[in-house]
Amino acid sequence: GSNVFSDMMNQCNAVDGQYVMLSDVDIEMVASNAGKNKMANPRNPERCLVRYQMIEMFTRIALRKYHKSGICSSPSEAVSMFLKENIIPAFKDLDSQKWRNEKYWNEECDIVLKTYLPIIKEIYKRYS
Repeated sequence: GSNVFSDMMNQCNAVDGQYVMLSDVDIEMVASNAGKNKMANPRNPERCLVRYQMIEMFTRIALRKYHKSGICSSPSEAVSMFLKENIIPAFKDLDSQKWRNEKYWNEECDIVLKTYLPIIKEIYKRYS
């Protein structure tokens, strides 16, 4: 939900107390979720972000931090700077492949997936 995203923005040093406040992140979160017909897509739960909304949030925060502040002269420059200065440095040490190797692609996980595969296939068939 919004607390997780706010925490992430703090970790990325996006919340600087000058151009971006924590309340701004919350406002942008609400704006990103406003007007969405949640009943039309149950895979997009209320007060949660799906991938395209995460990109929208990055863009909103980038514009607030770097474009509206006057640091960057164009929206595209602001988004680029936000990614280079805030997002990439915060996540550069995360190794998703290590997680896959240690936590996902292992025998225990394989056994569970194979055990429940018929149920997983039925759920996929009904709801995809």
